[in-house]
Amino acid sequence: MISKSNQVPEASCESCNEKLDLIIRQNKELKNSMYCFKEVLSLCEAAAYTAIPRNTLYKLTSNKRIPFYKQGKRIVFKKKELEEWLAHNHEPLFANSSIDIP
Repeated sequence: MISKSNQVPEASCESCNEKLDLIIRQNKELKNSMYCFKEVLSLCEAAAYTAIPRNTLYKLTSNKRIPFYKQGKRIVFKKKELEEWLAHNHEPLFANSSIDIP
């Protein structure tokens, strides 16, 4: 049985959760900024950088529809080539869209 003295006040829990959320957000921002300094990205890093799911990136590499390299069994991407591919291989959000995107 838990005594009342061992229970954590709700306000403390909320404060801890807010701090934890802040730490998680800052960690994500730090990871994202890390890609600015890297020239070569792993499959997982490329997925995070482009917001393309890993399995989709893998399928694109299997079909040779995206520039990639292999280091042994490891798939890697040159960030500059990935950015160029993204710029030239986007699909419109709406099938009937006639808006030109620069």
